[in-house]
Amino acid sequence: MNSLAHRLKAAMSKAGVTQTDIANAVGISQAAVQKLAAGKSKTSSKIKDIADYLGVNRIWLEFGEQEDLVVGEFDLWSGSDSSGDEVDVPFLKDTELAAGNGLEPNQDYNGFKLKFARSTLRRLGVEPSNAVCVSVKGDSMEPVLKDGSTVGVDKGRKSIVDGKMYAVSIRGLLKIKVLTQLSSSTVRVKSYNSAEYPDEDVDISEINVEGWVFWSASTY
Repeated sequence: MNSLAHRLKAAMSKAGVTQTDIANAVGISQAAVQKLAAGKSKTSSKIKDIADYLGVNRIWLEFGEQEDLVVGEFDLWSGSDSSGDEVDVPFLKDTELAAGNGLEPNQDYNGFKLKFARSTLRRLGVEPSNAVCVSVKGDSMEPVLKDGSTVGVDKGRKSIVDGKMYAVSIRGLLKIKVLTQLSSSTVRVKSYNSAEYPDEDVDISEINVEGWVFWSASTY
């Protein structure tokens, strides 16, 4: 489901509601709902209320965000005394993935680690040896990722699956973006804050996928 309109209609069908039902529930006109369902409007100030009424995730409804992205809190620690049920994942705190215009990579690993349940990584198909955590800088991925968030990256999963979020290097700059492969030679790079950061079509030779983003968390 590549558009808000498709996801909205699917959610309406599953919930068994009409455009008028949604309009009455969230306080907008039926015409406004119709525009969303027809693809004439790309978002609405009532999108969260619509998602709540339909019983779906707001991020999925508006952006089609992957449902297997884990969002939660984290414990920052250093050391290597994790139990057999936990995995030590390196936290490259000084390497920032720009949710914006990109930053030069800085691989100064300072010994910090994050603690993950082994079962969580197993469920997501992430090999512990391929997992690494980095910080996010900028606002281009809001509201999904705020400035200062931390993400987990699976360095072993680099094949592009349309609509998934990846850590990427574009022309030598590290970024975190949603990718869609348009052709064998072109990749569309998408930000959630598309009003300020429009989609960019990039030649495949100018982009290097560092890994799939499987987890995110915010310190606030």
